[in-house]
Amino acid sequence: MIPAMDDMQDDPWKDLTPAQIEKSRAFFSKVARLSWRYSCSILLGCPQQPTREAKSGMGTFLRFCREHFVVPACHIVAKYAEMLQETGHVHFQIADLTVNPLQRLAYANEKTDVAVIAIAPHEAAAVGSSPCSARDNLLPLDSRS
Repeated sequence: MIPAMDDMQDDPWKDLTPAQIEKSRAFFSKVARLSWRYSCSILLGCPQQPTREAKSGMGTFLRFCREHFVVPACHIVAKYAEMLQETGHVHFQIADLTVNPLQRLAYANEKTDVAVIAIAPHEAAAVGSSPCSARDNLLPLDSRS
């Protein structure tokens, strides 16, 4: 599909040289690969329900102060709660690990759409991705302005 003329006028690349564009693309490619390394898939569903009823999302696997966490959007945990209320049984599966995120919720903020789910150390390998190791001196999310 050819973009409309108005879309081309808003092109953020239009004033860049080919070398600058290539440098930007290389940077974005590195950031994407780095992000993918720490990403984990989340599946919401139930074996007794049709596959079309399943939902999915993504989270980030994080290690902080020797503890492990998965950080999905808060609305993914809310969808789990909604599906659980509707069906009485639903799986919250992070790669090969099935958990109840409501019982492991370490932090949730609906306004910023961030949830933090605790993962036991012996379960970390089942998450299936590498954890991003945060520095111990990071500020908690609530204290940032």
